[in-house]
Amino acid sequence: MKFWIVVTSPKNFRHDRDFLKFKMQGIPHRFRKKVQQMTVGDRVIYYIMKLQKFGATATITGDYFYDNSKVWTDEDEMWPARRAY
Repeated sequence: MKFWIVVTSPKNFRHDRDFLKFKMQGIPHRFRKKVQQMTVGDRVIYYIMKLQKFGATATITGDYFYDNSKVWTDEDEMWPARRAY
């Protein structure tokens, strides 16, 4: 089992928690190889920028997938490299 840190904004953390219920996480395309290295059972730790604190943990339960649909709130990112929790 490995541990991975996802750095997120306070706005996107609230979206992950309240809307997505931590069922999925997307990462920018440039980090897709890291997401592909994640395996079922690995743990993800959410670090919230600006608040400078850890907000949650999740366990990876699903496979890597690539999806360009808009899910998160930031205007400039799609975060298409995704994993299911």
